[in-house]
Amino acid sequence: MMICEPGTFLLKWVTVFSILAFSTLPAQAYGQREFFMNSAGIDFLGGANRFSLAPGFNFGLFSWMQVGGSIGYQSLAFGSDSVNTTTYTVGPTFNLGGTGSYLVSDFIFVGYAIRKGSGHVSDPLQDPAGSGFSLFYGKRIPFFGTFAYRPSVGVQMAGRTTVVLNLLAASYFF
Repeated sequence: MMICEPGTFLLKWVTVFSILAFSTLPAQAYGQREFFMNSAGIDFLGGANRFSLAPGFNFGLFSWMQVGGSIGYQSLAFGSDSVNTTTYTVGPTFNLGGTGSYLVSDFIFVGYAIRKGSGHVSDPLQDPAGSGFSLFYGKRIPFFGTFAYRPSVGVQMAGRTTVVLNLLAASYFF
């Protein structure tokens, strides 16, 4: 007998971890905001093809941490099936390297994703709808003022598990 759903447990774990990080580590209020746009990538597992756009927003709490999320629209095709999905992700982004600037940092996003779809899927094992863990590693490379190229790679376990490569991605800091 489970006390709670696996996705609910993960969301609670991410929330508790974030609260502990805020309360136990010394940090300064950072406040820089980031608007980003991901291509939401190329799906490598399960023979799927996808077209998508995923705008997102992060708010800087500390030089090493941001919180935010994104909303992605995807048109997925796998085999003879096709479905349109909307994916919501939320969670902290941890900036690595200690440069003090988000614009030039590597980052890790650890969060929770919910994917909802419309369309017909003949095999329930291929249904992309669901919720679960999301983990991405990326790098911001400045290219003009406060704009940065923002490629990333990750695993998303909302519905079926997918490996995602975001090559067409950019950030704007304000």
